[in-house]
Parts: sequence; structure tokens; C-alpha cells
Amino acid sequence: MLGGNFPNKSSLSSKLPKNPTELDSVFNYLIKTRGGTRKDWEYAINAIAWHETGGTMNPSIIQRSDDGRGPGEGLFQFEISQFGGSNEARTAVNRAVNFYKSQNQPVPGWIKDLYNSTGEIHFGKLPAEKQTQLFLINGIMKPGKIGMLLQGPEGISNYWVNHHWSGSSALKDSELEKFTASLQTYQQNR
Repeated sequence: MLGGNFPNKSSLSSKLPKNPTELDSVFNYLIKTRGGTRKDWEYAINAIAWHETGGTMNPSIIQRSDDGRGPGEGLFQFEISQFGGSNEARTAVNRAVNFYKSQNQPVPGWIKDLYNSTGEIHFGKLPAEKQTQLFLINGIMKPGKIGMLLQGPEGISNYWVNHHWSGSSALKDSELEKFTASLQTYQQNR
């Protein structure tokens, strides 16, 4: 939930702190290595968060899929391992540690704490900014093309269904249709 509740047409850049945050640094990395602007990246990730939260943009939301898998948590519905979930929450944290190490940067303390924890990693308990940071780093580090997010609505939809959503391949087309409809609603309400 970048920049407040939706619909909200105010600029996020006017709300940024004067000292760059960890999230600012991740956006700067993306802009330097993949192109686009912060506004381009925010549009794409907010579109995904809009869909994943059913338009609520609630960073603490917890959902279970129709087939009982999950639960997904937070803005991007990262799953824990319980109930047959993908455990993508833990994977995203592992990728974040690897990202910072690959950049010869210190791993933020809160990421180290999550990495060293033995239980489930609950994204819904993290602030929106930290969820977004992990979502972006996960996209940078996982096999896939995070740059697709800069290719307009079709690129965002294809990235979501091929590199973020983790359901059955038999449901891929119907889920893509749902995401596309959600993206249209997001565009109307942003």
C-alpha cells in the first residue's frame, strides 16, 4: 500500500522522506538496472497488490484460495507453508538475503531476523513498505522477468500469472482473466 488507501490520486513522491529508505534504494536499483521510473514501478506493484487484496489494499489481509491452499498474506499474498502453501514467504526472505549479499550491502536487521526465525514468515504482520521491498527483491532475484512490469497492462498481467501467482496450471487462463478484470478496476479507481 504505497501512498495510502485507494482510490488516491496524490503523488507518492511528495510523501517520501528526505533520507532514502531501504525501499527507496530498491527502487533506485530497479530504475538503474531495468529502466522506468518510480511511478512506473509503483503503478505495476500497486496493480498487483490491488488484485491480491481484492481491492482493499489492506497490508494485513489473510486469504485462502478456493481450493483451500495457502494462506496468502499481505499486499502480495505471499504464502506460508501451512495448508499446502508454497512457502514463498520464506523463499522471498532467502532471496532478499542473497540480493543484499550479491550487492555487497549489509542485510537489514529485520530481514536477518526473518531469515533466522524458525517459524512461518507472516507477511501480513509486516508494514506495507517492507512487504513491497521483499516483493520487489523477490522479483529481481527469482527466475523471471520483473522488467515485464514496465510493459503496460499486458506485461503486468503476464508477469503476475507467470512469475507471481502459484496456482495450478489448469487454472492459469481463468486466473489471468480474473487478474485482467481486476487490473481494469484498479485503473478506474487509482
